Amino acid sequence: MKLRRHIQLVVYESLAILLANVVAQAQSIHPIAVTDADTSQPVACLVNGIQPDGKSLSLGKTDPPGQFKFTGNCVDGYALQFIPENGSIYYQASVFCKEALSNGVKLKRIPMPESAKLNVAIAKEVDLDPGSAAFFSNLLATKLSSEAEVHSYKITALVQWGKFLNVTKSVVYDGKVAWFEPSDDLAKATKAFQSAKGLNATGIIDSMTLKSGADPTKIEQLFKKQ
Repeated sequence: MKLRRHIQLVVYESLAILLANVVAQAQSIHPIAVTDADTSQPVACLVNGIQPDGKSLSLGKTDPPGQFKFTGNCVDGYALQFIPENGSIYYQASVFCKEALSNGVKLKRIPMPESAKLNVAIAKEVDLDPGSAAFFSNLLATKLSSEAEVHSYKITALVQWGKFLNVTKSVVYDGKVAWFEPSDDLAKATKAFQSAKGLNATGIIDSMTLKSGADPTKIEQLFKKQ
């Protein structure tokens, strides 16, 4: 009798622990809707996280398309990058996790063929050639009128530039401007790069510096007339 009672208690305790773990896991998953800004249709995206200290990491992708399950710690200054899998149609978006959790993420369609071409080039070069991806991202940022989209591509440019220069933490969250700025490490690495290239060694990440880190053949191919 005692043995049976003991077995029952062990089973009940195991079930309670399992249930608690399931509940805790469910509570830690925060769904974020990612949709077309005009049609509200779901958009499939790859998602990156940018922590306040500048560390960038891959968080996976929307699953199902248009639904991202965020499981991180949403602290102040934690940004999420939503990179559409179909890069020729939508601009990417970078938003703070609190905003994404509260309002979802709405992606705008790209109206201009030139911008779509740049967007595809960025997506293509992110893993293969971060120097070129940084240059293309910065160039696209100069062609946009939406401040949110400008911020998104500028942060992509900085993150990719950091990868090109082997800087682990390329950006830092600046509470005064409520966005990301180049880290001291990135500024120092940029200054060294500029010096090696015969550029004015300011540490400022301008278009000339980024162009010097891009593959000239890819730049030529991108802009040659069809």
